[in-house]
Amino acid sequence: MESGSHDTLEGVLKQRIHGCVRRLAGWLEADVTGAARDLTAEREQRQRREAEQARLISELIAARDALEAERDQLKAHCQRIDRELAACVARATELERERNDLRIQLMPNDELSAKMRSEWDVRAAENALHYTNTAEKEWSLDEYFASGEANVREQISTDLANICQGDDPACMRVLEIGCGAGRITRALARMFGEVHGVDISGEMLRRARNHLAGCDNVFLHQTSGLDLSVVPPAAFDFAFSYIVFQHIPAKEVVENYIRDTGRLLKSGRLFKFQVQGYPAAGAEVADTWLGACFTAAEMHTIAERHGFELRHHHGEGTQDFWLWFFKR
Repeated sequence: MESGSHDTLEGVLKQRIHGCVRRLAGWLEADVTGAARDLTAEREQRQRREAEQARLISELIAARDALEAERDQLKAHCQRIDRELAACVARATELERERNDLRIQLMPNDELSAKMRSEWDVRAAENALHYTNTAEKEWSLDEYFASGEANVREQISTDLANICQGDDPACMRVLEIGCGAGRITRALARMFGEVHGVDISGEMLRRARNHLAGCDNVFLHQTSGLDLSVVPPAAFDFAFSYIVFQHIPAKEVVENYIRDTGRLLKSGRLFKFQVQGYPAAGAEVADTWLGACFTAAEMHTIAERHGFELRHHHGEGTQDFWLWFFKR
């Protein structure tokens, strides 16, 4: 009896234990299943987020690439517009210069001469020393004439082989075109035997005569501003002009001076002069300050036309365009 009761109790306990185990296993299985389900859902959500992020990144990269391509197109377009604009400005400048050249060419000689004389007379009355050497606004006479001496040292004393060609400077007759108030003329008179200076401005020449009163070997002449017909038909050994032609607005007038200088120079002798070579400084209509601009090709043609040989030049494209014209 006791043995049977024990077995029955043991069986009941086993059943209860098995029931607890089954319930526990069910709970664990439910928990594991739920956790797996949650993990799967989280993984799927994370994958969706990553896919969405990848899509957005791809769209952003595509948008960036499109913007960069558009930027490059706009940059190329702007550069093309800049080039076209620069070409238009250059062409407009060229057309304006051509128009002004034509207006100057069509201006009657007497009108151009009167304009140049009047404006240089005004400048002479206002401040002759400054307008004939703009390095200073106010010059003392000593400093002013010292600047002329410096120019002669730089442009003539260093070039005596071409200028004198073995002759004694004291025995040479020299022509200076555009003598102004006598700044360079006085230095020339100290070096050469006879100096003739010409200028369009009576006011400039009046000051030059005062400044050169003690120079017995200097002769001054007022020109029409168009040629050298006023100069006596003497045989000159050397001709010189500095910061003069750069103020003449008409190329024809500059060429007239070159032609007449050729008429006055001895054969084989030098005409050394400076012209405006900077294109942007081309004259406005009959501008008597910023004169006509020349190129080396133009000067070669002018030299040939008037019996000169252009042996040397330097400074083309600048304001100080120097030329060596030798009379054939």
